[in-house]
Amino acid sequence: MPLFGRPNVGRLKAKGKIEALYKALISRDDELMEEAGQALVDIGAPAVGPMLQAAHKHGYGFKHGKGDCLLSVVDVLVAIGPPAVEALVSAVDDPTSDTFVAVSALGRIGDPRGGDALLAVAKDDSAENRRARPVALGAVADLVGPRAQETLIAALDDESSIRDTVQPTAARELGKIGDERAIEPLARASMSEDTQVQAAAFASLGKIAVRLKDASSREAIRSALKRGLDGKIRMRAAAALAAMGDSQGFDVLAAILCSRDSVSTRCLAAWSLGETRTAAAAEALVRALGDELTADSVREALTKIGQPAVKPLLSVLRDGSGLKDPKSNAAAAVLVRVGTPAVGPLVRSLEDGSVQERRWAPLILSQIGDEGAVEPLVAALDDEDPGVRIAAAHALETMVPGASYYRCSRCGKGFKLSIAMDAKTTVMRCRSCGLSVCESCGEWDQVKGSTCARCGATALWEKQLTVPL
Repeated sequence: MPLFGRPNVGRLKAKGKIEALYKALISRDDELMEEAGQALVDIGAPAVGPMLQAAHKHGYGFKHGKGDCLLSVVDVLVAIGPPAVEALVSAVDDPTSDTFVAVSALGRIGDPRGGDALLAVAKDDSAENRRARPVALGAVADLVGPRAQETLIAALDDESSIRDTVQPTAARELGKIGDERAIEPLARASMSEDTQVQAAAFASLGKIAVRLKDASSREAIRSALKRGLDGKIRMRAAAALAAMGDSQGFDVLAAILCSRDSVSTRCLAAWSLGETRTAAAAEALVRALGDELTADSVREALTKIGQPAVKPLLSVLRDGSGLKDPKSNAAAAVLVRVGTPAVGPLVRSLEDGSVQERRWAPLILSQIGDEGAVEPLVAALDDEDPGVRIAAAHALETMVPGASYYRCSRCGKGFKLSIAMDAKTTVMRCRSCGLSVCESCGEWDQVKGSTCARCGATALWEKQLTVPL
């Protein structure tokens, strides 16, 4: 870069001055960094080798400026993509290039051609390699699969100065491979004094157990729970059991969710229950719907569970105290988010559920907006409970704009003047002159003023009152 004035990025790009562009990339000028990064991406593969040599010579920084488009050194290499892989692989063993940058870019690009180079770095526990090794360990499972198994198992016993990073990374990556040979090493790792290693080991044991339906990994986790694990570690172990469908896992997660553990631990327990997508998890989650601190996490988990959560959620409406009950409101909001899978159960609740369920069902159905709910809602205009009738009328006016709903002032029965549905118009008519009439008692609809517009008979209808729910 010149001593005075701003470098001309376009001119540097045209002349192929990679080192100068690299210096601009690591400058403190956000706009200059962006321009230089884009120029290097445009040059492409020919820029990779000189960039890595410049990184080794001048250092580098991951600077976050005002915009999302600012490119760091690794970001530029990743943006170049697969064309950069060959040069990146060559740079891994080049003492004049920055190995850490090369390994980081190879891991993020994810091209299998870089797998062997990363595996070699993952095996190398020399002091010179201490920065790049954890990055390589975190990528080899995705790139070389089972061939990384022995390297990762060995890394679980790493005693170097970077063991705090190497061990949890290895434990986590073994879960991706899912080989039964990792069960015993992971069980030992679950007894580590390092909480990050414990958490990663339990998570991987759970993945292996689910994949292989392996009993030994399940027993390893159960044994660990008996040791009296605390906080997030106990939650991780229970989540692994729950993922296998083990009732002990659900029980422990449910207890954590309703405990005095930290909010983050309880939210993580809710997330773990949601990942199982089971009715048992939903039963545990609905008990925590009233906790304002974890409410968002619980609702998200129940939504993720979907259809299996509908029955437990309806039980909350049944046992609630009405439309002002916070827990019932939370359950209703989740049912709306579940959407179509909830329509059938809600319609059945509208027909034969408790009063509270029947009052809630129209409100939820109107927000879901499924056309299949229209006919059941019309039928609900004749419900014995006035609250249900009002809710049904309100829902129908929301779902079918322009439809008119009336109630006979003599018999109290609900009735639709006209409603368009599936390209058909259903109309009930006056026995005297053909205008709409109540099928229950035969009285006329109030169409204009207080008399029938056609025959002049005095009407005994009044428009259904709509009130906010």
